[in-house]
Amino acid sequence: DHHREATWKEVEDAYEGYKKFFYQYHQDNPGTTTNCYEEFLIAQGKQAKRKRPSLDKASRIVHYPEESDEGRDSLMVISPHRLKMIDDFMTENRFSLLRSPPYTGKTTLGVALRDYFLALNHEAIYVSLAGINGEEACFKKILFQDYWKEKVGFTWDEIIQWTEPTEIIIDEAQIIYRDCAPFFWGSLKEIMTNSWKNPTLRVLLLATYDPTLNSQLTPVSFGKSTFGLDTLRMTSNEFEQLLATFVERRRTLGSSAFEIPTPAYVDLH
Repeated sequence: DHHREATWKEVEDAYEGYKKFFYQYHQDNPGTTTNCYEEFLIAQGKQAKRKRPSLDKASRIVHYPEESDEGRDSLMVISPHRLKMIDDFMTENRFSLLRSPPYTGKTTLGVALRDYFLALNHEAIYVSLAGINGEEACFKKILFQDYWKEKVGFTWDEIIQWTEPTEIIIDEAQIIYRDCAPFFWGSLKEIMTNSWKNPTLRVLLLATYDPTLNSQLTPVSFGKSTFGLDTLRMTSNEFEQLLATFVERRRTLGSSAFEIPTPAYVDLH
C-alpha cells in the first residue's frame, strides 16, 4: 500500500466533516448519544489548530538584493557567533526588548534573526508594525489581528497558540507604546506571567528609542530582558569581512578606484 501524509486542508475538511456528522447524529438520536465524542473532537480540533503544519522553511528565506538602502542586502555581515549570542539571550529571556536610535540596523538584524531561526527549523515570524496607521487599528482588536494576517498569514492570537518552537520578532514596536493595542499588551503580559503555558514561544520586540523622550515607555516591563546599541555594532572581524566584500565587488564591476595597484620598485643604485 502507498501511504502519504494528509495535507492540512484534508485534515481540516475531515475534522469539519466529523463535527457535522456528530451534530446531525445527535439531532436524530438524542437519547443514544453523549457529549464525550463531541468533547474529543473539539479537543482534537484545538490541538490541531495549535500545531500548525510547518511550511517549507527553506523557501521562506528571502534572497536579498546585492545592495539596498532599505533593510537587508547581501552586503550585510552578522556573524553566526553574534546571532548565537542573541539566540542564547532570548533563551534566557524569552520575552525581550531591543531598543536603539533610528537607523541603527534593527530591521536588518530582525530579518537576519528570522532567517537564522528558519534555518534551525523553527517557526519564525518577522513583522513590522510600521504599517499600522490611525487609531482604529490601535483600539480595534479585529483590525489589529487583520493586520497580522495580511503581513504574515496568521493573526497574533493564532501564532501565540502554536506548540512548535516559535520566535516572533516584532519590529517598530514603539508604534503601539502607551495606550495603543491594549489587547496585545494584555495577552503578552499574560504569557510572560504564565510562561509555562507555552514554553516553546520566544518574543523579541525591536523599538526605536529616543533617550530625550520620557514618554517612550513600554506598557509592560521587560526589566533586565533588554539590550541595545552594543548588540547592533559590528565586530572588528565583521567590519573587515564587509570591507573585503565591498572592495571585491567594486573591483569586479570594473571600478578603477578599487583596483589594487601593482607595487612599483625603484632602483636606487
